[in-house]
Amino acid sequence: MAVFDDVQREHKLVLYSHRIDWLDRTPVAHKADGEVVELPPCEPLRLECEHFLHCIRTRGVPRTSGASALRVLQVLEACEQSLRAEGATVPIGVVTPGYFAHSTAVIDEGAQIGEGSRIWHFSHIMPDSKMGTNCNLGQNVVVSPHVKIGNNVKIQNNVSLYTGVELEDDVFCGHRWCSRTW
Repeated sequence: MAVFDDVQREHKLVLYSHRIDWLDRTPVAHKADGEVVELPPCEPLRLECEHFLHCIRTRGVPRTSGASALRVLQVLEACEQSLRAEGATVPIGVVTPGYFAHSTAVIDEGAQIGEGSRIWHFSHIMPDSKMGTNCNLGQNVVVSPHVKIGNNVKIQNNVSLYTGVELEDDVFCGHRWCSRTW
């Protein structure tokens, strides 16, 4: 068992090697004395901020990423919720969507995207739009609010779908296609 008490000036982290034995199908607890883990007298958040500012000044690469920062914020938020709920267990973790979106894609809150869909570079899905399952949106696609896209729809690069558009299942939507015979 590990106990971390940030309020303490010393002995912030204490490890206990407790164990449980089973005797005649009954658990018997054996408590152990705590072992103090010495921690440096610093403020971790301050150190992270100083490192970040150093990276800005020197154009260096940070030790962590935005994804790491998100995980830290999720833990802090869960701690806050647990305190408000008087110690209730609060699940922590990133809910991974059932679709792929490139890191440059913008998906507004309120947009609904079906399982297995793929959204590529610089595409923008606006609020209150609905996209079915297994769709593929090329790069620079704009889906305006209140657009409905069916299942298995392919939308080619640089296509904009404006408010009021509804695409049924299995539709291919592309920009102007020119065909010549010589």
